Amino acid sequence: MLKEKRAKAALAVQVAERNIASLQMRAPFDGFVVSRQNTDALGGFCCPPGITLPDYRVGDSVGSGRTLMDVIDTSSIEVSARVSEQDRANVSAGLPIELAVDTLPDAKLHGSVRTVSGVASRQMWWASDSTKKFDVIFDVAGDPRVRPGATAQIKIAGPALENVLYIPRQAVFDNAGRTTVYVKSGDTFDSRDVKIKAWTESLAVIESLEPGIEVALVNPSTPSGARPKNAPPAPASQRASR
Repeated sequence: MLKEKRAKAALAVQVAERNIASLQMRAPFDGFVVSRQNTDALGGFCCPPGITLPDYRVGDSVGSGRTLMDVIDTSSIEVSARVSEQDRANVSAGLPIELAVDTLPDAKLHGSVRTVSGVASRQMWWASDSTKKFDVIFDVAGDPRVRPGATAQIKIAGPALENVLYIPRQAVFDNAGRTTVYVKSGDTFDSRDVKIKAWTESLAVIESLEPGIEVALVNPSTPSGARPKNAPPAPASQRASR
């Protein structure tokens, strides 16, 4: 009888050890754990605007199917950003990038453009910037010091353009939906529609113009000679260059 009791107790210990082992989950990769917000903290009610939910803690009651935490793989990083409508034509999949994470100012990470959205993302109704934005996803080599949610500065190496004609960006105007430049003709400036091949912060690569032609940096059709935003005060005209 003592032997039977001992065997029964040993079997109970094995069952308990197996149950404890089944409660432990191991990730298939190295990384770190990020706890989710406890959506049941308010008793199942929706979270009112402006209230921050606490993270899951030991002892919290949870419903079935809840995701409690995420395991973040640090071997690779996915970065999302938005580019303006004018810069959208300069960004394509596969372009190399350099990433400077704000929390790691001395570290320079490298990667490439994965995808570029084909349609503009929807803006919130209170957004002050009316310029259309396009979502871009980047693949970056991993760094265990980078945490999810960190901000970064991204430098995209655009395609090389050789033997092209370019003018200052402020010399390009929007005239009733047409891309227009004002070309000097004698003592006046005539409007001429052009095709933009690429943009940079200060230059516009164009077609349909001849090298050396003089273009206006201010709109000569307005009495005050109004300039676009961020246009320099001088000079009033400049020649197209290659």
